[in-house]
Amino acid sequence: MLVEEAREKLTLEKISQNFPGGLLVYKANQTEDILFANDDLVKLFECENFEEFMKFTGGSFLYLVYHEDIEEVNQAIHSQIAISGGNDFVYYRIITKNGNIRTIEDWGRLVDDENFGKVYYVYLNDISEREKLFNIASTKVGRLLAPAQEQEQVQRQTRKAAFNMLDKLTDLATEKALQLRGADFIRKIFDSGMNASVIYFNIVNFHSYNEAYGFDGGDRILKSVARILQHTFSKSLIARVENDRFVVITSKEDLYARLVKMKARVKTIRRDSRIEIQAGVCRVPNRDSFDIEALCEQAKIECESIRSNYQK
Repeated sequence: MLVEEAREKLTLEKISQNFPGGLLVYKANQTEDILFANDDLVKLFECENFEEFMKFTGGSFLYLVYHEDIEEVNQAIHSQIAISGGNDFVYYRIITKNGNIRTIEDWGRLVDDENFGKVYYVYLNDISEREKLFNIASTKVGRLLAPAQEQEQVQRQTRKAAFNMLDKLTDLATEKALQLRGADFIRKIFDSGMNASVIYFNIVNFHSYNEAYGFDGGDRILKSVARILQHTFSKSLIARVENDRFVVITSKEDLYARLVKMKARVKTIRRDSRIEIQAGVCRVPNRDSFDIEALCEQAKIECESIRSNYQK
């Protein structure tokens, strides 16, 4: 059969029905509306048909993911999209119509579609099913499965490779990711008709808080600050560059108002503490003539200057 004939006969419907895994398309809007799910994904959720699947999930990715995981999953997706320019890889749980909990690995891509706007195309794989297939394959060739500890080590290594550009605690970009992606991100801001700024953040009194409430308490503060940054500076590149230091690359539009709002929200994290956040801003001069490290350093100097005044 000629390649042209095969392309004609391999319809989208046939491919989606026979593809080994779940396929999902959903909108990148506030409600994350589901547009498409193939038969494998419907069966994974133990639903009879697409209509039942849509009813069970509420037609939204927000309710497709297990409720305890959705906030962390969306944070990871948005962080990875900002770093990679459109791709993400996450793990999470789902609960089926019959109440069974399964662990999923999710490979996604954000696409700007001419008909639907920004949408996510996603491949979902049931890890427990994959392990069953590994078991069958290993038995057929006369090999024993690796011990459970070895399997867990492989999974940890896989996760580490997938998230090596993300801060483990906050799911924000790392300093390395900032250096690799920062320049391209700035150019994209200018290409969209806006001006760019680099902001350096420092949490004031964080070390005193750590001493008073322990490292677990400090970690909760850092996670809360990370969520506030993501909420305040959406569609920005956000990185945790040191223990209590963050850098944001964003557009200049409404920057002062966003900073005021963000600082006010940080103060409400723990009302019984003196936790505050200071920011230093460095404007990017133009699209091409800049050095990302120099911009970050200048923003840091501005931030440290404010911090010194605060401590006097």
